Amino acid sequence: GAVALHQNDYDGAAIRFEEGLEIQTALGVKPYIADSLANLAHARHRQGALGKAQDLFEEALRLFDELDDKGGVAFVLAHLGPVHRTGATSTGPLIY
Repeated sequence: GAVALHQNDYDGAAIRFEEGLEIQTALGVKPYIADSLANLAHARHRQGALGKAQDLFEEALRLFDELDDKGGVAFVLAHLGPVHRTGATSTGPLIY
């Protein structure tokens, strides 16, 4: 997914990140689930799917916060700014 993202293949990146998210969710490994959500959100943002990107980033933020992963929280908050700046409207309140 990361290679596709850096090659501006956002559809390919999203597919790979979704596959990773499915595997991590099946395994129940929360740190990797949070990473996968954040990566997928980044791809969705690049695709222009702002609402979906925001929802995914917010889900990742909740997990990173639950895990007390300050680096993950910082990553998500840094990427939520550009999503908001480009016009996303949340499907719910951002709670942090």
